[in-house]
Amino acid sequence: MRFDLLGPLDVVHNGRAVVLRGATQRAVLAYLLLHHNEVVATSSLLSALWPEGIPATARKMVQNAVSGLRTMFATRTGSDGAQPMLLTHAPGYLLRVERDQVDVARFRLLAADGRTACGAGEADRAVTAYREALGLWRGRMLADLAENGVDWPELAALEDERLAVHEDLFALELERGRHHEVLTTLRGLAEAHPHRERLNAQLMTALYRCGRHVDALEVFRATRASLAEGLGLEPGKELRELERAILRHDETVLAHGPAPVHVREPAAPPAPVPASVPVSPPVAARSVVPPLVTTPAGIVPPGIAPAGIVPPGIAPAGPPVIALAGPVEERCETERKPVVAVGIVPAESDFDPEDVAEAHARLRAVAEEEAKAEGAHLPGGPGPVLLAVFGVPATHDDDAVRAVRTALRIRDRLAAVGITTQIGVEAGDVLVEFADAAPVAVSGPALDRCVRSALTAPAGRVRVADAVREASEPAVVYGTADDCAGWWEAGQVRPHPLAEPADPGTFAGRGQDLDLLEQLLEFVERGGRPHRVTVVGEPGIGKTRLLAEFGELLAKRPEVRVLETAGDLAETFAAAPGLLPRTASRLRSGGAGDALRAAAAELTAHGPLVVLADDVHASVAKDALAGLGGSCAGHPVLVVAAARPELLDTTSDWTSARHAGTTLTLAPLADDAVADLLDVLLPDTTRLARGRRELVARIGGNPRFAHAYAAAVRGRTTPFPAPDQAATTPPLVRRTLAALLDSLPRTEKAVLKAATLTAEVFDAAEVAEVCDRTPAEIATALTALTERDVLRRTDDGYAFRRAALREVAYQRIPRAVRTELLRRPTGRPARPA
Repeated sequence: MRFDLLGPLDVVHNGRAVVLRGATQRAVLAYLLLHHNEVVATSSLLSALWPEGIPATARKMVQNAVSGLRTMFATRTGSDGAQPMLLTHAPGYLLRVERDQVDVARFRLLAADGRTACGAGEADRAVTAYREALGLWRGRMLADLAENGVDWPELAALEDERLAVHEDLFALELERGRHHEVLTTLRGLAEAHPHRERLNAQLMTALYRCGRHVDALEVFRATRASLAEGLGLEPGKELRELERAILRHDETVLAHGPAPVHVREPAAPPAPVPASVPVSPPVAARSVVPPLVTTPAGIVPPGIAPAGIVPPGIAPAGPPVIALAGPVEERCETERKPVVAVGIVPAESDFDPEDVAEAHARLRAVAEEEAKAEGAHLPGGPGPVLLAVFGVPATHDDDAVRAVRTALRIRDRLAAVGITTQIGVEAGDVLVEFADAAPVAVSGPALDRCVRSALTAPAGRVRVADAVREASEPAVVYGTADDCAGWWEAGQVRPHPLAEPADPGTFAGRGQDLDLLEQLLEFVERGGRPHRVTVVGEPGIGKTRLLAEFGELLAKRPEVRVLETAGDLAETFAAAPGLLPRTASRLRSGGAGDALRAAAAELTAHGPLVVLADDVHASVAKDALAGLGGSCAGHPVLVVAAARPELLDTTSDWTSARHAGTTLTLAPLADDAVADLLDVLLPDTTRLARGRRELVARIGGNPRFAHAYAAAVRGRTTPFPAPDQAATTPPLVRRTLAALLDSLPRTEKAVLKAATLTAEVFDAAEVAEVCDRTPAEIATALTALTERDVLRRTDDGYAFRRAALREVAYQRIPRAVRTELLRRPTGRPARPA
């Protein structure tokens, strides 16, 4: 009797198929065969057959199936006398069969024989064994049971074994120069399994040896994108080194043998890349029509601007490089950036042309005023559509909110003077050219879409793309756009944005930080003098939540006065309950210095005063807050100011000795604290399946990211992670990391981008080769990035603390720049694997 599981379940006796009775009997036999010659507990068998709930009659159904199988075995004996035996063996059953009766066992024996032959250098015998092993497969394993919902872990494990045998076979065939013969099969398997790096490395090697260099590089880019979007991971070192070798046309890739890794020296110096080569966005992001280009001269329509246009006044440069601090006027830097674009155009009218010209002038003046107030970049120049680009020169995590808020203000201001507008808001990647750190040209299909949206939007409406709506909905009220599916109409800005969800029922990992704030309050109270605490951390790390928790503690102490400020400091003090009217009037009239001292004296008459200020880095009151300690001298005033790290880099008064206080840096939460938070956010732990550790790693200790990933997991219909449908990085996480990247000082940001072109673990010398800077300069920047918790130290060098940030930084580098930098000969020996 022969049992075949590598395809639909088949039982063959003396050359004839044996009919099995019922789905339960087939499933019981299949599960026992997967564990043949092993004792299978009844509880394990029941759980495998009914994973979603074991019915009351389950044991009786299994007993009936076992009885039927025993009858079948008893009436069929092989010509050699071999007969399967199904025994009752505590705590369950034992199916005793000869190994050669089960195709799974034969497959494993042949695979082991192939590996033994390969290790002995017998390539022909190894290839024969591998091909015989793979020939046993007749399709999807247990395909008939899988159609009925069977999804046992044993099936996934055997599928992995099959792919591993394929990979071993491909490796041998590539060593023997048979890249043409295996290419078709190899491509099909690689496309079906985009996360298997060895398989895709073999496909890259085969394509390169077939003379299809571009296709080989496209495989790498697709694999990298799949790993980043699906798993939040970077390709391994071997795959990255293979890409470098292909870009540098290393002859060892053409030689018969496995794909080269850790190659540093090219076989011959590559030809220089001409300066006229245009830098284009990836093929997947290109528009159907040629993109618009914005320059100081305005919007250049498709078909007019030559490829690689250089704005007036900017000398043509060689291949763009990753610019570091130094003589930036000698170079131009080109960067891919995520942006939100607002397109504004006057609605059509039959007015006199002079009236139309006047309306255009008024529109431009209002639009420029409002857009610049929100930090947008305006290309300038004449044209039917005025563009305001948010995210240039620096990305902010609230660019979508800024853009829609600006669009609504422009619409309302112009409507008040009788000018009706059509406005479109779109998001996407663009290519930005910088000179001396200032943007001089912006291009990309996102701008095309924005222009089309503005030109077709209904008069008086602000039409918003879905991605912009999703990013700004907490701050803006939206309605559906009846005239255009997939778009939205912005209604109004919410008076109070919807708050991010608090961590329900838990305040994880910040107990010591909260204790420190309480101790500093006692210090202020005992000493009778002011003190300032600056709570610093990356976006989403928990600064706002810490202030809220501290405020709740203070609410239990009636002797402590608490003021929360988000704007004008004098107005905040003036509005404090119990302040004398005369003092409040002096504050509002502008006498802030003396009036603040008087207000501090009144507000601390019966106990300490605590001032809580959030998002100080973006507050107009940060200078006033910096000097508040001097104004409150001699009074117990504790100022707790939460801000992002750039506050310390851009506000000198904040760190001066005269105003210095305590800086409390919020580090990422420990893995245990993140796990506690996930227990609350995802109480149904079965949804995490085996992916809990991966999810904690992706969150990287950031509570905001925990909420975003938890929401993504809750929206899934399969356990996390699923091998064929892994979770993507949530948009909120991508936006936050993009803003974090642009908040870094220019040199550190450039070093970080250069580091993405090295191995997963890198050192200063390797990054210096990409940047054309000395290792000492790079080492200083790497140390600073480690102190900011962007990188982490390892035994061999540095690594990104978040794989998602590495991908964000990598995507900022145009493809032409990556190619040029990776082709450079280094002259350094290969780094040991």
